[in-house]
Amino acid sequence: MPVYIYRCQSCNHQFEEFQKVAETPLTKCPNCDKLELVRVICPPILTIVTDEPKTVGMLAERNSKKMSDEEMKIKEFERTRVNPVDNTPEFLKQHRTKTEKDIRLMDKKQRERYINEGR
Repeated sequence: MPVYIYRCQSCNHQFEEFQKVAETPLTKCPNCDKLELVRVICPPILTIVTDEPKTVGMLAERNSKKMSDEEMKIKEFERTRVNPVDNTPEFLKQHRTKTEKDIRLMDKKQRERYINEGR
């Protein structure tokens, strides 16, 4: 239900009233009991939220500000670590299937060998 603002033209008493849109406007002033009550036209109330991040970078910056110093050090260490440990067993590494990118980078002889022998 919208909130309407009413003002009496006789005594200048002003108040707010919750009313359904379909209800008829009030006409009698509750202060002076005269029939000179009018609705005051007011601009709509807009709420603009400016703290919401608009890009991924802004979101990352906001989240990093919430992190403690210890969390930031851990994150920086993980980001700068060059050679992460590969825990894949050796026998699986030898029989690993190639990706599309790997196959595209092969020359013609390597591709034929991969297709025929699977390595």
